[in-house]
Amino acid sequence: MNKKIKNKSNINININNNHINIANFCNDNINNKKYKKYYDFLNNPQNIFITTQFMKFLYTETIKNKLSKLIKKNKNEIKKSIENAHIIIDFYDKNENVRNSPIGQFFQYFKDKIIHIKLTDDKQLLALFYKLIEYPSLLSILKECFYIFSNYRACLYFMTPSINFKTCSKDKIELYIKYFASNQNTLTSLISKIYIGDKNPWGSPYYSTAIAMFETLNILGMHYETKNYNILKKIKISTNIKLIHKTKKAQIDALLKKFDMNKINKKDNIKNENLFNISQFIIILKKMGYDIWFVIPLIFDTLYKYDFKGIQESNILGYQKIYHQKINLKIGVMIYILTLDCFITNMHIFNNFND
Repeated sequence: MNKKIKNKSNINININNNHINIANFCNDNINNKKYKKYYDFLNNPQNIFITTQFMKFLYTETIKNKLSKLIKKNKNEIKKSIENAHIIIDFYDKNENVRNSPIGQFFQYFKDKIIHIKLTDDKQLLALFYKLIEYPSLLSILKECFYIFSNYRACLYFMTPSINFKTCSKDKIELYIKYFASNQNTLTSLISKIYIGDKNPWGSPYYSTAIAMFETLNILGMHYETKNYNILKKIKISTNIKLIHKTKKAQIDALLKKFDMNKINKKDNIKNENLFNISQFIIILKKMGYDIWFVIPLIFDTLYKYDFKGIQESNILGYQKIYHQKINLKIGVMIYILTLDCFITNMHIFNNFND
């Protein structure tokens, strides 16, 4: 079934397999490379000079006739491109910084010009082309757009709406869940406003996508007033979780045994009499130099029998710790569940963790 985006023009925009998937727009490698080529072209002063010189000839009858033939031949592709542009603009326009910028002004100009045109009318499409190329500073604005669209982090940053998701109405957050739940990397960045590579309280930029997932789940919990695992279903994650050890003593004993079996440095030892809870266990391992990717799975695998379905791989930053970064979304989910079950009550223990 096709979905429609409501818009003020007379253009019906169907989101289907023939149109852009906005959830994957920023991390579509094909799109990124295409827009990077456009940016590189416009970033070359010689190319700009040649293009501006050529644009003078666009108003000759010969060129107009050729453009008319090209429009007639490629009408379906042009129609799809205009509809895709409208979809992209619809989301970028929700960012106040974009809306008030030169790019935002161009987006509004574009929307104003397509309100009353018929995408099946060759003459109207030709007239639209000339209206667009007459826009002041068009090439510099396009260059900036193509840079944003070709850069994953910038693409997400400028798409993020000027909404405080912690205090906004439920319907606003549900709109973003609806369109972006299929891409957890994008969804968590948009809602948490934490982007891959950001500095964050947990210390390493390699943890950015993990804390983005954790913060997103916290925000969703505020809106749906549910303090259980069902909140994960909102972002298409299903869980089957059962606590293994019921008493604190059994939990601590099991953790010590698990740690002894899996510790990296065989000289590391923990005295049982100095260990009272899970948070203290985390602090001790943190002081020993262990990272979150070691500590959290060790705790979670010890305390729970579980099965997660639907957690996607995290996007990675650079070329280091690739395997560990890929499980960041899962780490964020694990930490959220540990807080739900009150094993972690103070998030400051994660500040400046080792990586």
